[in-house]
Amino acid sequence: MSIAHPWLEQEPWPTQQMPKELLEKRIERLLCLTNIGYLGTVRRDGSPIVSPVEFYADGFSLYMFPQPNSPKHRAIRRDPRVAFAIAN
Repeated sequence: MSIAHPWLEQEPWPTQQMPKELLEKRIERLLCLTNIGYLGTVRRDGSPIVSPVEFYADGFSLYMFPQPNSPKHRAIRRDPRVAFAIAN
């Protein structure tokens, strides 16, 4: 057991399948706690770039409003493959 960090001994992940209703409640709670996330897009050369963005949640739909002709907006128009992580 870690004396400095006893919380490292706990399993912070589910060890069995979580019921859908419980999972949805946890996701909704997370979406209410913050409105900052990280948007990953693809540059012209294929390399990834990640930048912080403000988002708004409506149920399980997320909305982001990049400025027109911003690098993020151009990257998404060029290649719609994105990744998104919620800051916690």
